Amino acid sequence: MNRLTVVNRWNLDLIEDYYRRWREDPASVEETWRIFFEGYELGDGRAPAAASAAEVDLSAAAAQAAVTRLIDGYREVGHYLASLDPLRLSLPPARMRSWNSRDSA
Repeated sequence: MNRLTVVNRWNLDLIEDYYRRWREDPASVEETWRIFFEGYELGDGRAPAAASAAEVDLSAAAAQAAVTRLIDGYREVGHYLASLDPLRLSLPPARMRSWNSRDSA
């Protein structure tokens, strides 16, 4: 499918026919049309139904949430813990001196 030559109002009947065929059986149209119609439905808000609760792996979801919280923690506080003074011209805050003494040992 070439977007510039096929997808326009002149070929509306053809596109509607492909769309109807795709709705009945996605394998009945070429892969490029499948991708086009999947993107169309996603953008239109009619995406395929999400996985049911029985199909969701709760332990994997909890692990993903933990990783996300860890990443957010590094984003929020990581710059306070990082040594950003390559020449070490300034003293770190008092609460951080214990961290730096471990680094120099």
